[in-house]
Amino acid sequence: FYSIFRIFSIKSLNKYKSIILVSSIYILSLSLSAIQLLPSIEAFDQSPRSIASAWYLFELYLLPVTHIFNVIVPDIFGNPAVYNFFGRGFYRETISYIGVIPLIFAIYAIFKIQKNSISRFFTISALITFFLTLNSPFTRWFFSLPLPLLPTFLPSRIFILTSFSLTVLSAFGLSRWLQTKSKIDIRFLYALLTILLLLILISTYAFISIFNFDHFDGKNLLNQFNFQHLNNYMIRQGSNPTRVEITVTLRNLFLPFCMIFSLGILTIFKKRNIFIFSVVILTLLGQFYFLNKYSVVGDPQFLYPKHPILSFMQSRNSLDRFLSFGQPIHENTSIMARTYSVEGVNPIFPSRYGQLLFAIKNNGKVTNNIPRVEARLSELGDKENPFEDNRRMRLLSLLGVKYVLYFDD
Repeated sequence: FYSIFRIFSIKSLNKYKSIILVSSIYILSLSLSAIQLLPSIEAFDQSPRSIASAWYLFELYLLPVTHIFNVIVPDIFGNPAVYNFFGRGFYRETISYIGVIPLIFAIYAIFKIQKNSISRFFTISALITFFLTLNSPFTRWFFSLPLPLLPTFLPSRIFILTSFSLTVLSAFGLSRWLQTKSKIDIRFLYALLTILLLLILISTYAFISIFNFDHFDGKNLLNQFNFQHLNNYMIRQGSNPTRVEITVTLRNLFLPFCMIFSLGILTIFKKRNIFIFSVVILTLLGQFYFLNKYSVVGDPQFLYPKHPILSFMQSRNSLDRFLSFGQPIHENTSIMARTYSVEGVNPIFPSRYGQLLFAIKNNGKVTNNIPRVEARLSELGDKENPFEDNRRMRLLSLLGVKYVLYFDD
């Protein structure tokens, strides 16, 4: 879309040559990627993703409009890296954070640089992509359309385009601020900073007011507003936040507040170089702090610890498969251990194989209504003996299982 937009927005360009040039770029890119794309397309075509329903994912990942708070305060509901995340869905699938200071300049650009066609393009791009993640009648209808691939994706992953668009706008905004910086622009930026600070202060007051009450009732209007609405639509249906969760939120509101307040102070400095240097340093510090929690780097021995069961399987040095019951060794573990499990690779497996494994739970009947991302045979019901089911035993024989691991506490 951006390529087409640029070709037809620049009047001096030769349209035919430009279309041929851009088309050749896409053809070359797809050709170079074909070694990965073609097997991926084949794997997708044979996987259950094209037949299994994924609407439960849209119920979880189509977000409320109040999710816009996460753009300013990404950890308003905690962070899984420090084991205090209490939001909905997976944290990594719902994050749309580019940094507090870049966001401020992006908003500044949206309102101040609409005469620039590129700025308008990325403003529209940011708004459309963000809107497509919201839980609304239109998005629910759009994602229910029988279009190829569309019903198989998590809608919130489009945030990568929202973030990219906002980042481009941020660059335009900072450039405009450094070039003009008129009295009107200064007043507008101060007004924007004031509004954001007020939002954080109101949120802080709301959370503190909850923290001071053990019980909620209809008499306190602030309590009625702040979290019974916010909590129901953003976190968990019908539950009140705990004191620990409120404390986590209050703590994570502090950094955005400091960033906004610091930018307000920096605008006082007349020297352009001091302002640029300070903004870059503040942005980098904020991004490194966020990255340290978002992309956790740990010691491999903790992520893939040695285990006597896996060591035993590795010592066999054979192609025989294993299956574990009770507290199972989940799919994908065997890849790192270089052993062989009947549960294979999650989520790449043929739908026919998924149907075969799921038939055990379905009294031997084959159905298309199978899990879309896991071919699992290790699940057992309460007090179920894995060796008393004749169908399961025949299937284990068919699949070449030599070792059955059973955890009994």
